Amino acid sequence: MKKIDMHCHILPGIDDGSANPKETLAMLRMALNQDFVGMIVTPHGSVRNASVERVQEIRTLCKKFRIQAYQRLGVRLPVFPGQEIMYSVDTRQLLKEGKLLTLADSRYVLLEFLPGTAYSKIFSAVRQMQMAGYVPILAHVERYHVLREEGRLEELADTGARIQMNYSSIDGGWNNTAQWCKRQLKDGLVHYLGTDMHNSGERSPQTEHVEKWLNKNLSEDYVWALIQGNARRILDDRGSHKP
Repeated sequence: MKKIDMHCHILPGIDDGSANPKETLAMLRMALNQDFVGMIVTPHGSVRNASVERVQEIRTLCKKFRIQAYQRLGVRLPVFPGQEIMYSVDTRQLLKEGKLLTLADSRYVLLEFLPGTAYSKIFSAVRQMQMAGYVPILAHVERYHVLREEGRLEELADTGARIQMNYSSIDGGWNNTAQWCKRQLKDGLVHYLGTDMHNSGERSPQTEHVEKWLNKNLSEDYVWALIQGNARRILDDRGSHKP
């Protein structure tokens, strides 16, 4: 199944993801074997490291990554810059100043929060970003236990949020998180799946088992939207955000 990864930490040496170009190449080989055909890379961003220089570094690393993919593996891989942003009250201003990145220069922004963040703060963040003209995507929603209360994902989506879940969290057998994730997918409340890959070891891009479950339990159209279609909407929107 051809997939686009819209949440990954494959760029070398810029965050807690890939440590070096050799690791990046190993991760890329694994991703290609899992049928990934495009990526939006998302190094961590926050008020602490926001800068025009860091944004330029990410763009430069994307170019080098594309070149490496072609020179070492013969693959012309579409790679687009983005960030996974730890939300703060300064996020909108830093985006406006070009010190943080949206996904592929679109209106879509991948946001994360501390695990213990109150629901009221997440809801307020979504509202603020949506009112500013952005489309907020909540990264790995399975990590926020406050979102497991009935009706909260629906309320956030109605407010303008989009929901992202990690493949690895679905592939957890019968643990509580995996079962919760599967229920949300069956209810159609998730918009994107991402690898959130950080290395070629315990946090590598492994999707095979999850794909089998998706194909068995969800409609073909919904599976396509989760793994590729909705990510393409982000890419179709690129250029709409001009800092």
